[in-house]
Amino acid sequence: MNRRKLFLTALLALVLVWSALGVAVSADSGAWMRVRFLRVLVNQIVDGTLAVTGTSTFTGAVTATSGLAGDVTGDVTGDVSGNVTGDLTGDVTGNVTGDVSGATGVFTTSVTSPSFVGDLSGSASGATGAFTTSVTTPILASNVAVTGTLDVQGGAITLQNDETIGNAVNGTIVMTADNVDVSGDMVVSLFGRFERQAPIEATAGGTITPTGTYQPITSTGNIGLSDLVPTTAGDLLILINESDTTITITDTATTMLSGNIALGQYDSLTLFCDGTNWVELATTNN
Repeated sequence: MNRRKLFLTALLALVLVWSALGVAVSADSGAWMRVRFLRVLVNQIVDGTLAVTGTSTFTGAVTATSGLAGDVTGDVTGDVSGNVTGDLTGDVTGNVTGDVSGATGVFTTSVTSPSFVGDLSGSASGATGAFTTSVTTPILASNVAVTGTLDVQGGAITLQNDETIGNAVNGTIVMTADNVDVSGDMVVSLFGRFERQAPIEATAGGTITPTGTYQPITSTGNIGLSDLVPTTAGDLLILINESDTTITITDTATTMLSGNIALGQYDSLTLFCDGTNWVELATTNN
């Protein structure tokens, strides 16, 4: 009788374990297993598809040679080296070397220095997807395709060689680069505005080294000079005499004029630089 009770007790224990783990095997559709809790203590290779329908936390590197075909909503503290075709909304403390190319394409991180080597081709704003980070300097090592609005808050955009684009003053875009090259047409719908440079005080027989297109000049008396230092080919220069004197610029040296130009107060001389000389475009007697 005791052996029978022991057998029944053991059988009951097996049934309870079976029920708790929810293990089932079917020979008709191939071997499969449904597990309520699973802990893998050593490296395992899954040759087929691994479908995880609940929340998963990966504490090691995740290598998906065919990509992760679903949403990753938990934290990943290792590297993700496959493609993510859904949302990546957990914290990634490693690197993502594949593409996040789902319809929503969310990549969110709070790590110190994330590295994103693949393409981020999801939308960039709103509930349909975003690239957000709380780090100081996130690194995107490849292309970023933004199909929606790119909304930059709290600072300027820093480019490859530390040039910046910002708009600290609403309605004004400031670029810190010394040169901005436009390969196509530049259309200005309102005014083309040149920043006024600090006035240069001209002296008799002296030299004027212009610092910008709109260049005021002054003098303490009536003088003449001919030395205008050429700048870069293509530069435009507008000289305006702001003093109540006459400044005469002679048609010699690097100034190619229609003749000697006498600039009274508020008279102007417009010049074009060919890289070697200043060539007169226009002059006004005001």
